[in-house]
Amino acid sequence: MDQYKLSSYRPEVCVDLRTRMNWVYGRAAWAMFITSATTCAAFVCTAVSPLPSIQSFGIFSAFVIAADYLLVITWFPAIVVLYHNFLEARPCCPCCCCGTGEDTAFRCAWRMNELWPCTRGMTTSTEMVSLRGPNEEPKKRMLERLLSGPFANLIGSYRGALVTIAIFAVLFIPSAVLSSQIQPLSRSEESLPADHPFQKLWTVSGEEFPGSAQNRNTPVHLVWGVDLINNDGVDILRQGGTVKGKMVMDNTFQFDEAAQRHIWNVCEEVRKMEAPKMTEFLSRDPDSPQGYGEVACPLDDWKTWLEQPGGPGFPLPLAQVAHEMKRFLNSTKRNEYNQTVKLKEVITLGFNEKTGAVQAVTVQVRSQLQSRASHSGTKLQKHYDLFQEWVEHINSATGKLSAPPSANKAFQTCEGDFNGPNWIWMHTQGLFQTSAISGSCVGTVLAFIVILVATQQIIIALLSFVTIASILLTVIAMMKIANYELGSTTSICITILAGFAVDYVVHLAHAYNHSIAETRQEKFQEAIDVIGVSVLSGMVTSVLAAMVLLTCNLQFFAKFGFFMIFTVIWAWLWGNCFFMALLRLIGPDSNTHWALQLPHSILPTKWFGHRDNVSYVEKIDATTE
Repeated sequence: MDQYKLSSYRPEVCVDLRTRMNWVYGRAAWAMFITSATTCAAFVCTAVSPLPSIQSFGIFSAFVIAADYLLVITWFPAIVVLYHNFLEARPCCPCCCCGTGEDTAFRCAWRMNELWPCTRGMTTSTEMVSLRGPNEEPKKRMLERLLSGPFANLIGSYRGALVTIAIFAVLFIPSAVLSSQIQPLSRSEESLPADHPFQKLWTVSGEEFPGSAQNRNTPVHLVWGVDLINNDGVDILRQGGTVKGKMVMDNTFQFDEAAQRHIWNVCEEVRKMEAPKMTEFLSRDPDSPQGYGEVACPLDDWKTWLEQPGGPGFPLPLAQVAHEMKRFLNSTKRNEYNQTVKLKEVITLGFNEKTGAVQAVTVQVRSQLQSRASHSGTKLQKHYDLFQEWVEHINSATGKLSAPPSANKAFQTCEGDFNGPNWIWMHTQGLFQTSAISGSCVGTVLAFIVILVATQQIIIALLSFVTIASILLTVIAMMKIANYELGSTTSICITILAGFAVDYVVHLAHAYNHSIAETRQEKFQEAIDVIGVSVLSGMVTSVLAAMVLLTCNLQFFAKFGFFMIFTVIWAWLWGNCFFMALLRLIGPDSNTHWALQLPHSILPTKWFGHRDNVSYVEKIDATTE
């Protein structure tokens, strides 16, 4: 729309509506395509993330950008034509601009005639331009006068460009330092503001109250007999919450005498806390007078059953397990509430009655990780490494417990609370960081490639790359200042940051590159004249729209609004000041060596949609003829 407004300053393109819209379309459509393609590509990059929330947001947003571009280049120009033909030059009130004097009544009658859209008595803006005298200069809007005058004179001078680059170079240093300090989530991601009563209740109950005997630490399970979970054919993005993968059993596991003795020895080791560093990651049983380690071991009941008077004894040969296991599981015991229950309802043994084989055994121990609490990735990683070291000790054939071949593939898994299983949450926190870094890097590289293809100037593409990277670091620094951590929302924001940051840079680069001026200063001035107000209007509109999101209680929208506001503000500052100052100093012009204008200087001339010695109006005239 700004290009449509700017066209009214050029009588040569306002010959008729067709010529005028051709000029507007040619100036705006290609630049919008570049920015839309880059933003869409940045959103699509999120589809490779293993996190479903980031995947779904990126795919949805990519379709939104594509649909928006199609509507802007098809439906919106049709609306502009209707606006031009029926509404643009009509007054909002018949009394406006009637003036005073003898012809006041005539003026008011004429304005009244123009007021109604169904009346054709209206001079269009295109006709007004053609009626304007050749020596009559059009009056530009205030923003256009400000940008083309004082702003362009300040940044466009040689000394002003040097000072501007120096200021932003100094700004880059603290931005880089702060952005490098942003950390993964140390607590569960808050859905509401920190001062919201519900969020306070959740935070205090999860972080302020220590563990107790009634609220024990998080359980960890040692599992024998399971190989992996096969997720083939499961669409995690669409079915991950409802469709489960298939459990693949470990065919090497056998519940023979050696396996029974080995698993029972593991339980004894936990009780006596004998393994190296065990006191650093396992909890003791608060009800044990001896201070034994806390363990729930199904082999204890199995051993007691076999060693009762008249029993076959422990361990039991594999050939007798099928018969004896059925009798064992159908026996009863009293639980902690003094209720009589069948063992098969409470014991963690995976017995297949059809084959008569024990397929899996689970032993539960207690970690030192408080339940109903959020833990940092660093803390979880420390405990995970200790548990993994212990599991390797359990599975070792040469270790103290000497694992037999029938039970040497145990693994451990941890329960969780607010954020799901602890080890998965630990992995997810790492994915937040890697997804943000990889997404932003890929987005920035994509922006470089798109700008290089669009402008065919390696200097402009490299300067754009530096500017976009600087915008990225500055916005991340703002997130650090706001004490944001790398959660799902901030990871999404950083991943798509390059797509948003490229918009203004591409518009400015496109305007500079398509200028027919000879020198850098002239090309700089023309770029500001042509696109400066459009970029500023886009920034102001985006900021005003994003400010509404700051009022949301849901933190996803509030954080996204914060991100949008500072992204567009810093993108405008870095683009209009730093990027344009760089173009003013080292941008390509008619005197630049051919080697610095690659690939433009080596490509066939017919590939170019623009020639330096042919004005756009001349091309429109040729097309019209």
